[in-house]
Amino acid sequence: MNSGAPVVTIVVTGADGQPNDRLTRSVSSARRQSVRSIEVVVSDAADAVDRAAGDYLLFVEPGIELDVHAARAMLAAAIDTNVELVAGRWELARGPQDPAVQAMFSRTAYYESVGDRPDLREDHALSNKLFAAALLRRTGLRPTPGRLADFTTSAYSAASGIAVIPQRLYVDHRGTAAPQHSEVWVDALEPAGSRLVIRGSLAEPRFTEARAAELALVIAPAGTDREHTVPVTVTEQTSTLLRWESTVDLSTVIRPTWRGYRSWGLRLGLTSHDGQRLMRPLSAQATPDAGDRPLLRRRRWLPVGTVLRAHVNARGNLMLQLAPAGPVGAQVARVSQLPAAAGRVRRSGVRLISSPETKARVYRHLLTKLPLQQRLVLFESHMGQALSDNPRYVFEELQRRDAGFDLVWSFAGAPPPLPAGVRSVRRNSWAYFLTLARAKYWVDNQGFPAAITKPPRTTYLQTWHGSALKHMGEDTPAFRRMSAARQDRHRAMVARWDYFVTRTEHDVRALVPALHVQAEILRTGYPRNDPLVQLHSPEQRAAVRAELGLPADRTLVLYAPTFRETYSGGRQEFELRVDLDHLLDKLPGHLLLVRTHYLQRLGKSVTSHPSARDVSSVPDITPLLVAADILVTDYSSVMFDFANTGRPMVFFTYDYDDYANSERGVYFELQDKAPGPMVATGDELIQALATVDAWRRDYEQRYREFVAEFGEYDTGTAARQVVDHVFFGAARGN
Repeated sequence: MNSGAPVVTIVVTGADGQPNDRLTRSVSSARRQSVRSIEVVVSDAADAVDRAAGDYLLFVEPGIELDVHAARAMLAAAIDTNVELVAGRWELARGPQDPAVQAMFSRTAYYESVGDRPDLREDHALSNKLFAAALLRRTGLRPTPGRLADFTTSAYSAASGIAVIPQRLYVDHRGTAAPQHSEVWVDALEPAGSRLVIRGSLAEPRFTEARAAELALVIAPAGTDREHTVPVTVTEQTSTLLRWESTVDLSTVIRPTWRGYRSWGLRLGLTSHDGQRLMRPLSAQATPDAGDRPLLRRRRWLPVGTVLRAHVNARGNLMLQLAPAGPVGAQVARVSQLPAAAGRVRRSGVRLISSPETKARVYRHLLTKLPLQQRLVLFESHMGQALSDNPRYVFEELQRRDAGFDLVWSFAGAPPPLPAGVRSVRRNSWAYFLTLARAKYWVDNQGFPAAITKPPRTTYLQTWHGSALKHMGEDTPAFRRMSAARQDRHRAMVARWDYFVTRTEHDVRALVPALHVQAEILRTGYPRNDPLVQLHSPEQRAAVRAELGLPADRTLVLYAPTFRETYSGGRQEFELRVDLDHLLDKLPGHLLLVRTHYLQRLGKSVTSHPSARDVSSVPDITPLLVAADILVTDYSSVMFDFANTGRPMVFFTYDYDDYANSERGVYFELQDKAPGPMVATGDELIQALATVDAWRRDYEQRYREFVAEFGEYDTGTAARQVVDHVFFGAARGN
């Protein structure tokens, strides 16, 4: 994922000639997405691929209304499983829902390739999929009108990893349940010995205008590209209708081979003069007698089957299928079940050994039985997002002591540069699970995977990631609405912790019961705040600025807002409610450093303005806090950290009533304790920044009370205290 760039590009396609209400509905639903790191463009789909800034693309056809969490659900699946294609279910606004769609996306599943789930080739919808930009650019695949079925089928075949999720991703308001291309109808099946005559028709212009030499019946074992082409004879051709027939020699086409093929798909193919291919499955929905018809019996097909039947799948498409029949066939099938199952395991072995479920089972039943490495420490921050926060400073203290520990970091993506001798593992890889199983110490600030049980011999240091203003955990209505089983799973995750780091008695009173913490409480302060207490001299702060590439001669204002669960108006880009021209005019010596949440994105008007700089890509906020002269925040726990510097804070709380009075609620009223002015508009913010010296004295007493209440244990020695206690004190030798 590229820092500072959108993660997902949503392309609203085919705008030309579309009714305005359809286009408006689709664009509005794209802009309302709960994921903030997106861009929304209205463009021809094929042209948009090369211009998209996102790492993933989502194509939305006019009339499609995305669910508000559609992009979030697909992006989470893509990141968690590192796949190139994610697909989910959809619904029609009018008409019956397709049962095949419901069945295809009934549960979460991950596949190494479409060969592990061949029926996905029949999923020709476009807007229910998230495509990795790398997939489309590597293969040259582009969605074009009238050829979407070919595009989606090819994308499934080329994708390195596929995730299927059960979430509803969109509602189709286009007013029809018809497919996105004309269907090829099977009009009649006529078996004759080992031959099968198939007659059909279709009304798609590109087929009705084709020459017979360009048409062929394509038969292939399901989930493979082992095509067998059969000539097609055109029996009637007008400008609006094509009737055709083809005679298939079943004894030649049906070859189970050692792979044990059991079913074959049939499609009508058109190869144009420029080499492009269109493929359409054969629909037998209008031919009620097509399904379950015996066509040919052969004993030599054992143990795969003895009878070849015409079969109509859940999507109404004609297939050929082998099945055992009679006493001999049934008995052979029973005997062959075990080796057949073993063959399936071999064919899907990569998928099986790569799934998180398999790794978790192997971890629990095998890896945790391996000998423990007493000096092995696994670090992780924000589920592998960066080398940052409290775990970073525990790591640096342990590394500084050079006590012979084997230090390993977990990252969900590409690892950053690490000091010599420090290793990294990819989160959820086999190396990750092996390290978890053998490490004597786990250190993180959020939570290792829920499926991972902690062996009693392992010590788990939970540093956490901030004090709370808003209600957390069991204090929230959402937790109380959970089933008892889900609540128990949450508590089981927390029960793994051996140590829990706090920075104030406010944490002990609020976070500890809210999270149902049973671990030993370490009243040490936060290791990440040690530099905020220690680095105060102009020389020290200048060195940090230089390391970050920040100017030494500007007043640095760090704006670090929190992430809101919903945004009024559904804005996708982070909305900076400050007139930067006014800021530049009023405070030319100030530079606004904007650090948004990683699922938010700043617009170009901000990042290119001389009075502002986007620092969202800086993985660890602590150096920014050291460098900043003034902090502007709203409800973020960064307020508690920055208070250690004693430098001024301004609270830009333009939506305070909505935030404080939301369903979750807050532990205290910010307006009663804020150690700086609360402002509601951009002009008020600029005025507050311009008059710091005038109001700062008014908040001195409240500032001292704020530090005493919310930072009493931040003394600049937290990392040392934590390492002493966990690695060299009470925990040593356990």
